[in-house]
Amino acid sequence: ALAWCGAEPYAEGCREEIFGTEYPPHEVTLSAYWIDRREVTVAGHRRCVQAGACSAPPFAAGGDRFARSTYPVTLVSWFDANAYCAWTGGRLPTEAEWERAARGLTGRRFPWGMAWNPFIANHGKLAVNDLDERDGFLELAPVGSFPEGRTPDGIDDLAGNVSEWVADWYAPEYPSKSDVNPRGPESGDLRVVRGGAFGGGREGARPFLRSAARAMDLPTQRHAHRGFRCVADG
Repeated sequence: ALAWCGAEPYAEGCREEIFGTEYPPHEVTLSAYWIDRREVTVAGHRRCVQAGACSAPPFAAGGDRFARSTYPVTLVSWFDANAYCAWTGGRLPTEAEWERAARGLTGRRFPWGMAWNPFIANHGKLAVNDLDERDGFLELAPVGSFPEGRTPDGIDDLAGNVSEWVADWYAPEYPSKSDVNPRGPESGDLRVVRGGAFGGGREGARPFLRSAARAMDLPTQRHAHRGFRCVADG
């Protein structure tokens, strides 16, 4: 990951400790759960707004181009994402559940497999201009636009398009022991973000589209490159 980061245009922004948050390796056991095959769309979220259970994203403040029905809903805080999932009868995935969906039982490096392919995910780059249209989209793409980037289980866009809020509070390292249904720290200041994006600085770069890569943000923050998906207990 550090070598890939060093190949980015803004390589001086790469430091080993950025990837140290992925350690230590440990075994996790999860109960059965269902996960959305695709990121929650603008159309789906709009139904929650119309029902009075969700707040409308501030698209009118300069983000109208992100308000297309088939796009993943963006400009949503962690609280917005959590409210939507509760409205559907589900919840945000834990970090471990999200990673299990992306890595599978074999520990895939990317949702589709071990090798990087710049044409099967909506990604960016670590540069002053962090957008990259080589994948066919300069910014957002409709959900499910990269079928070759699906996991073997048929889950779309776990790498790129939008990074995704998950349930856990952020901790700079994992517990060293095996765990069952881990849910992260009991409290904190930052929530975990997974999956990489079409831009958003380093979130869009290849090293941060790996299925093990982690990011974090204040739960009040809203970004045009940030969305979510939901899970339900199995």
